[in-house]
Order: sequence, then C-alpha cells, then structure tokens
Amino acid sequence: MFTEIFEKHKPILGVIQLLPLPGSSGWNGRLEEVIVQAQQEATALASGGVDGILLENYYDSPHNRHRIDVAGAVAMATVAREIRALVELPIGISVLENDPETALSIALSVDAAFIRVQVLVGTLISESGLIEGKLTPLVATLQRLKIDPQPKILVDITKNNIVPAAQREAPWVSPLAYISQVVTSVTKHGVADGLIVSEQELSPENVAQLGDMTDLPIMVGKELLPDQAAEYYGAGSGIILGAGFKKTPINGMDFRTTIDVTRVEKAVSGLQVTS
Repeated sequence: MFTEIFEKHKPILGVIQLLPLPGSSGWNGRLEEVIVQAQQEATALASGGVDGILLENYYDSPHNRHRIDVAGAVAMATVAREIRALVELPIGISVLENDPETALSIALSVDAAFIRVQVLVGTLISESGLIEGKLTPLVATLQRLKIDPQPKILVDITKNNIVPAAQREAPWVSPLAYISQVVTSVTKHGVADGLIVSEQELSPENVAQLGDMTDLPIMVGKELLPDQAAEYYGAGSGIILGAGFKKTPINGMDFRTTIDVTRVEKAVSGLQVTS
C-alpha cells in the first residue's frame, strides 16, 4: 500500500512545482535557480509538517505528451538528489505530461519512495493531443530496472483539463460512473499502490464512494486551498496540496510565488485536527 511509506496513516503531501527545466520553452539556462527555489520550498514543506514531497515539472508547460527532454530528466534528477539530501521525508517524482518511465528512472537514481502516473489505462485528450495509457511500458520498465525496493506507484484516475478520447467536447465533467470504471480497471491490473482523484466536480461524498470500490488508498489531488481541504481529507486516504501552500495562491503559470511555511503549518495543523 502507498500509505505504508509514511508514519501517518493519512499522509499530507506537498508539491514542489519545479521552475522550467532544460528542453522546455521556459528554460532560462540557470539550473542553480531551479535548485535553490526547490530547496527553499522543500525546507518550508518539511518545517511546516507535511509527510512527503512530490516533485513535478509543472512549469515545463506546454509539456511533451510522451517523454520529457533528456536534459530535463537529468536536471530533474539533480534537483531531486539535492532535496533528498536536505530533508528526511519520502520523495516522489511526477513527470508531466505522462512519462512514468522517466519518473522510474529518476526514482532509481535518487532512491525516491514513489512516482505519480497521470494516465495508466485508456486514451485521453489534452490540449496537446492524445495521451495514451502507460500500463504496458510501465510494467516493462519496472521489469527492466529491477528497482529494489520498488517505488510505490500512485495513479491518477481523473485529471483536470483532459477528457476520454471518445468525448471530444470540453469542458467535460467526469461522471461518477466513468470514474468508477477507471478505478476498477486500474485496480485489477495490480500495478497501482494508490489512486489519486483530482476532478474538480467530485464532492467529499463521491471520494468516499470511490473508496468503497477498491482496497487501494485514494489520495485527493484537487486544487484546493487549505481551508477547503478538511472535508476531502476526511473522506480520502490522504491529500496532496500544491498551489494552496503558495504565498499568493493563484491560477495560471506564475512561478514567482513560492511556498509559504506559515500557510503549510496552518493547513497541516488544521487537517490533523480533523483526522
């Protein structure tokens, strides 16, 4: 189970949204800036009391649909290694748009505890085009790399701004029946150690319903502000917070705002009261 790697049975994870990496359109040629900001945010998250940290190449947008640039992968591993040396928390790797093969390779090189897979089964449509499920290549990569111990695998069962290939109209709200099918499909393959729901329209009651359909822990990854998170934290097996920890939580791609330790402390203490 995914939650086994944490001391707390319902972990609170913080996301470090990395500055643009080599190979992305926003890359400025200065890796040290990426490392320094990531270190500052990791320190804030650890000091604020989170149970784990997820590194994500969020600001590489527009993301490559299939594989991250090789230089970007090396840079991400470099940053992850610095964070592993800085904080004593489980570290996870998420490579957007949907590149679990590279995430596993980075996990191997830095001894990361888990990875996040955006699309494991089926075919979805994003702004960048078709995104195919990575079940087969993920299993092949696991067999080839022979990582021991194997990183836990967190799988998204819904994603904001991407829809099933058969549904070409957007915006599109994932009906609970569809999400239930994805839960069943992902669970039966035995690859996932945990699931993530991030559909904005799902209620805490919906999250609890999905939890009744599987033995896997369900993490809530919706874009929530800390004061919105308590009900979802109560309904799921844990929660992942990113933008809500920022000094000025906003929508969009402004990476100048960074994680505020005071906001982290307040959110963590509030959620611990509800658990």
